[in-house]
Amino acid sequence: MQNAHDIFNLKLTEFGPYSIDITKNGKHLLLAGRKGHLAMLDWKTKGLVCEFQAKDKVRDVCFLQNHTMFAVAQSKYLHIYDNQGIELHCMRDHAEPAKLDYLPYHFLLASASRLGTLRYLDVSMG
Repeated sequence: MQNAHDIFNLKLTEFGPYSIDITKNGKHLLLAGRKGHLAMLDWKTKGLVCEFQAKDKVRDVCFLQNHTMFAVAQSKYLHIYDNQGIELHCMRDHAEPAKLDYLPYHFLLASASRLGTLRYLDVSMG
C-alpha cells in the first residue's frame, strides 16, 4: 500500500527512446531522449529539477558523484552539465561516445565510443 503512491506514469513519446540514470541514493532521476531532450526529476516529490533541449543526438547519460553534475554522450563529444542545465565542459577527447559509466570510488568517468575506444576521465582533477 505504501509503495502504491510512489507509482506514476510518464508519457514521453516525442523525443524518445530514452536513456535513464538514478543517483546512488535513489532521490534523483535523469532522463535523456535520443533527440536531445534532457530532464532531471526529484524522484520522491516528482518535481522537475531542470529540463532543456540539447539540440543534438543523445546516446547515453549518467550522474557523476551526486545529482549536481551529470555527463551526456552526445553525437560528437562528451558534455558535462550541472543540475541547472548549464554546460560546464565539452570533452573533445571523447569523440563519438556511445556508452557512459561513472566509477564513484575512483572518481572516473568512462566512455566507450562507437569506434571501439575506451577513455577515462578523472573528474576530481580534470
